[in-house]
Amino acid sequence: MASEFQNHFERGLRTLPLTTRHGFVRADRVPVRMGYPGGGHAVDPAWVFAHSGTGLEMVFQFFSNFTEHDLICKVVEAGEYPVSGEGASVQFNAGRCVEPRGDEFALVHHGEVTVGQRVSRQNLVASLSAVCPDAMALAGIIDADPGSWPVTIGATTDVAELIDRLFVFAYCIEQAKRHLREEPALRALLT
Repeated sequence: MASEFQNHFERGLRTLPLTTRHGFVRADRVPVRMGYPGGGHAVDPAWVFAHSGTGLEMVFQFFSNFTEHDLICKVVEAGEYPVSGEGASVQFNAGRCVEPRGDEFALVHHGEVTVGQRVSRQNLVASLSAVCPDAMALAGIIDADPGSWPVTIGATTDVAELIDRLFVFAYCIEQAKRHLREEPALRALLT
């Protein structure tokens, strides 16, 4: 199932640049190096999604971590791609975050993130509410109640829409992580 999600997702990227409602995926890929306290992830050159009018981009790529088809994303200021082992904004364990929906697949997230250690969903939602409540609502994050998780990011039936929503979700998680690390926030999204 994980490999089929990746195949469906990448099939949607075959006609690059891919224009979405809120930006575009560039035709060229960029080298990235993302990491964690124990080392770095080997990530192939990543796709770049440029979000219109914000000066923000998201690099994203499939990589081998929990499965051979996990997805890693990082929202950055335009052109400031992670090359020194920076942590990702969000990672999707394809074994847990891919759900079949008929002949297609949905990408979901359970609200499990780490900032040095695992962040409780309660603290994650509190940080999101403090730093990006409008984007949080756009991402479909309601509250910390276990019944509101997992959050559906999007489906391979519309890869352009999936990428738009993936950007917003990754942006939210990046903002929360920066808040928890007491780092400067990214600029706000216009909502």
